[in-house]
Amino acid sequence: MHFRPKCVSADFPELDLLDLYGDSLQNVIGGFKEIFYVEGGNDSIYIDTVKRVYPDQLSTLVIRSDKEDRLRSPEVHRALMDLFVFYLVQLPHVPDTLQTVLIRAQDKIYQAYHMQPFFGIQDAGFYRSQLLRVVDFIKDPKFPQNRQICETTYRKLPNILQIKDGKMIAEVYADICQLLKEISLKRLTGENTDLLKKLDCFYKEIPIECFKNPQIFETWAATSQEILEKSPHEKITGNELAYTTDRFTDNLKPKLVKVFKDVEVEVAELTMVTMEAFGKGVAVDRLCRTASEKMSLMNNKHLIKGYLERFLCLLKNEDFDWDGGWITTAGVDFFNNLIKSSGGDEVRDLEMDEAFIQVFLFCLSEDREYISLQRQHLNIFGLVAVAGLPQYTNLHTGKTTIGRLKPLFPHIQRLMDDDDEMIKTVMRTVTRILGEEVTQLMDTQGMENLINLYIKERDLATLVFGTDIFTQKDKMYIEKIKEKGASKTVTDLVENLLNELEGRSIAKVSKDVEEHSGQIEKLEIGVAGTKVVLKKVHRDVKEQGEEIEGVKQGLGEVNTRVDEVEMDVADTKERVEEVDKKTMSNAPIWSRDVTKLLNPESEHDWRLLASRLGYSPDDIRGWATQSDPCMALLSEWYATHRTFEASRGVLTILQEMNRLDAAIIVENAMKAAEGVVTDEPVDYPEPPEIFLSYQWGHQNEVKLICRHLEMAGYKCWMDIGQMGGGDKLFEKIDSGIRAAKIVISCVTEKYAKSPNCNREVNLSVNLGKPMIPLLMEKMAWPPAGSMGPIFSEYLFIRFFQRPGEETNDDRIWPAAKFTELLMQMNCLKIMPDEENIATMYKNWWMPVVEEIVIPKRNEKKGENKAASSGQENVNRESQVVSPDVFISYQWGKQKEIIALFQRLTSLGFTCWLDIRQMGGGDSLYDKIDRGVRGCKVMLSSVTTKYALSANCRREVSLADALKKPIIPLLMEKIDWPPTGPMSMVLTQLLYVNFSKDESIQLSWEGKYFDELLSKIKQHVPTAKIEEIQTNSSKQEKNTKDENSVTNGNDQKQRKQETEKPSYPEQEQPRVNESSTKNSANTVQNEDQQSQVDKKKSSTCSIL
Repeated sequence: MHFRPKCVSADFPELDLLDLYGDSLQNVIGGFKEIFYVEGGNDSIYIDTVKRVYPDQLSTLVIRSDKEDRLRSPEVHRALMDLFVFYLVQLPHVPDTLQTVLIRAQDKIYQAYHMQPFFGIQDAGFYRSQLLRVVDFIKDPKFPQNRQICETTYRKLPNILQIKDGKMIAEVYADICQLLKEISLKRLTGENTDLLKKLDCFYKEIPIECFKNPQIFETWAATSQEILEKSPHEKITGNELAYTTDRFTDNLKPKLVKVFKDVEVEVAELTMVTMEAFGKGVAVDRLCRTASEKMSLMNNKHLIKGYLERFLCLLKNEDFDWDGGWITTAGVDFFNNLIKSSGGDEVRDLEMDEAFIQVFLFCLSEDREYISLQRQHLNIFGLVAVAGLPQYTNLHTGKTTIGRLKPLFPHIQRLMDDDDEMIKTVMRTVTRILGEEVTQLMDTQGMENLINLYIKERDLATLVFGTDIFTQKDKMYIEKIKEKGASKTVTDLVENLLNELEGRSIAKVSKDVEEHSGQIEKLEIGVAGTKVVLKKVHRDVKEQGEEIEGVKQGLGEVNTRVDEVEMDVADTKERVEEVDKKTMSNAPIWSRDVTKLLNPESEHDWRLLASRLGYSPDDIRGWATQSDPCMALLSEWYATHRTFEASRGVLTILQEMNRLDAAIIVENAMKAAEGVVTDEPVDYPEPPEIFLSYQWGHQNEVKLICRHLEMAGYKCWMDIGQMGGGDKLFEKIDSGIRAAKIVISCVTEKYAKSPNCNREVNLSVNLGKPMIPLLMEKMAWPPAGSMGPIFSEYLFIRFFQRPGEETNDDRIWPAAKFTELLMQMNCLKIMPDEENIATMYKNWWMPVVEEIVIPKRNEKKGENKAASSGQENVNRESQVVSPDVFISYQWGKQKEIIALFQRLTSLGFTCWLDIRQMGGGDSLYDKIDRGVRGCKVMLSSVTTKYALSANCRREVSLADALKKPIIPLLMEKIDWPPTGPMSMVLTQLLYVNFSKDESIQLSWEGKYFDELLSKIKQHVPTAKIEEIQTNSSKQEKNTKDENSVTNGNDQKQRKQETEKPSYPEQEQPRVNESSTKNSANTVQNEDQQSQVDKKKSSTCSIL
């Protein structure tokens, strides 16, 4: 099926055409709109013709951009804008490959009108019809049908709103709001949510005078309310609505009172809806705050009760985040405006006041906290009480409705003694506002509480409403307190209150003043004598000050001499450091700080660093005889490596050793050196994007792959053709890998064993280069050796032919597999040079029907036998005795894992642990590969750092690819499965939980360890388990009668030593003497046939 508009012709003649108007214009545009499909023809040629001819004919026949007056004429302008919208809404109805034709044609119109196509349109009816077409286009349940349609809508939507005519916008604003609503309510996902960012054009592209129109605001308020009630929880939606509200608020200020009076119900509902939407996760707190500031219901008081009930529901919602954004401010403004709106009437509605009382009672209840832990300030409950209660009390003061406040007064009185100063002050202010009317609200108990508060604070100011309100009954209660006074202070305070009530306080004070006047005269005489003494003291102080000045001068001279000594010491220090630097040889200056941390003896000291860097025990012993062994190690390391790679290697190993204190020194030094000089671009003559890594035994096959990749438009790097006379091989390979965008590994048995190929793969992994493995011959996957842990994370492409897949040319791969390689490179954004693509690969993306042949049972069996034979060869080459248990862990838990290793070996299990297997010159990846392949079961000690470790991930991926049983040990409290690439493997496994009691991780005893043993025994051969149990029983028997069987034990020991399997010198596990005596011959690998059948894991992927 092909896209074909009627007017397209590849051979359209070059004519001097007249300008089109009227029916002629409509007929031609109708031809451009009349799109249909035809069958047959050369697809690629036809598509290229349509892409080239259609937009150009539109520009030549219809647009005629060189005539500005014609383009701006109403007839032509409307016709082209109709066509502009047509191209947008027609996108879902044409094939994806030809959607660009419509977009290019639309861009021709866009450019002809100087990027403002709709500017100048004055026909409101025509503009409304175009808006409705866009609304129907977006309303389609399938919208957006693809990413290109979403991006085109994103770019063209602002153009449709650029009419700049405020009068016409006022006529069609309801339709604009309809478009706004359809976009906001669309459930967009992923990258398509970018379309919501264009909601800003609904206020950016609208002329400023429109925001001064109350009718437009009324339309917008109703629309935004509906959006917030129905839209998905998108933060950007709420923010853009808030910006629009601000625009209206800023421009309606002269008319604000009248506007909000006309639409006060809409604004109140908008405030309430946004507050409820915020409780559901929509970030509209800014919009809610803007609306709440202007909200009023002065003309609709009958609605206040309903809004109070809805507000109370939000207060009772424990999950409502009142501390988020502006929502607390909005809630307090909303409640205060409801209080303001309720005033002004002589007769107040009883049900409305009961609703207010319910809100206050909930906020003032005894179990309520008033301070926000997050903000360390009053929360919503405290602010409602502090801001709202005085205002609400004023509305009832001096009126018959004062009695309605009675339920609140016990709480007010309780909070008059609150710990928070603001709450205490406000509650006393409320009491002062009530004045003598407080007696209508206060019962006997309330008055007694007030008197007790006075006694507690010893201040008559607590009786804020005066003493006239006390009745005779209250005075009797005060007399009773005086008689039972617990102390003289209480008695005096009560006496003072009674005197105040009796009006005797002033006379009593006068009498006291007269009694104490004589004492005051005596004190004055004493003060005069004291002045004389002070003058003498001043003279003495002055004399001592002169002596102190002399001491200061002497001290200054001493300080000068000390400064000179310090300068001499500093100069000596600099010279010593210069000598040190000259003797430090090749190590960087920061090495001295690292050596201070690593030289002290510990489990993770300089010796472990040297071992991990690949040095032999003899090297380590030699450095140990020097005064600074770590400095000697680093000097040797930097002398034999390039500085940057050496620093990177040291940093990586220190991080793996969990020596973050030393690692941070190296990392900071490397960062500080980055700004010393600006990196210059490497002078590559057109660096190839593909690096072909291969073993020279397959050079002819790789040359063929390289030739076909170049025919497909890609430039490739091979070590032949790139080498010049005298060039250094390693330097060229390094440059080729660094410049490449992708590395293609041509994997064979020889490739996996080649040291140079291993270097290329390791460098590619360290540089983060994407890799695509091509399996060039039938072999086990992942390959044995140090590449196994790396390639276990990748899916290979089979690049050898099976029977029936032969081609008619020299290709050695199935045709479909080369297409798969091109598709993978396309997914990695490696694009070909279209000018260099040969005809053979012009349409490589077209699907090829591949016949799938299912082999018969005997064929499959034969294939399995061949694979099994290959696997046996690999096992014979490894020459390592297979352990029962492989322990995978991250170095942060090394102490606990060593204890587990000792516990399991004491029970007779043979275990693989990296620090017990590593020796000088060993390959880390090769050791791990052989350990995982040979084990019966893997123990995976899962922690947060373990889940993020690249080496641990490779161990788990390799075990999963080889179908080895994995038993996860949960070593700390984390979510299961842990986040990261391991989750796909670990999510299907049941872990043994050692995180509940971390003391078990050192003793390895109890029910959880028994559970672990039972799981291990499920995968260890029965004969091995019986032998372990036999050895245990023999140990018990030997312990009971040690003296009688001493000679027999010696013979048994010699026999076991002769029968014990011979570990290589650097691989023999370090177990204690008792475990060595009781360990039996390790069990050989399980049947290789089952290993081959299960070799490929569904969870291995390109990570």
